[in-house]
Amino acid sequence: MQELSDELGSPYAAAMYTAKKSRALFARCRGVLTYGESLRYAITDEPPEDLEDRIQKAKELSQQREYTHVDEILSDVDDKEIRDAVYNSYRLSVNAHHLEYDYKDIEDENVRARIRILTRMCYCRTSYM
Repeated sequence: MQELSDELGSPYAAAMYTAKKSRALFARCRGVLTYGESLRYAITDEPPEDLEDRIQKAKELSQQREYTHVDEILSDVDDKEIRDAVYNSYRLSVNAHHLEYDYKDIEDENVRARIRILTRMCYCRTSYM
């Protein structure tokens, strides 16, 4: 910390720089690092030993939770064609960061409306989680 203070010219600037770097690391690794770990990482530039594993596990858990609620919404839909179209539309929407629909050559306007409604339910629920 003393080296950084000397380099930046004041201890206040060094503390501000370290805090900003720590907040950025914490935001990047949200839910994986504690505040203390992110501060230690910012000061020493050495990540925790199992950081990559923890990030990977957090991503996998997030995806499992995400598809669990989609399965809950689609549990009462009997038509496989509609379920598949909603899953595809949901994946497209998540990747595009806005609603997109994949009708899979479905011409019936009532079925298309059902796909739009179900996709919107899945996507909007995910965006609030």
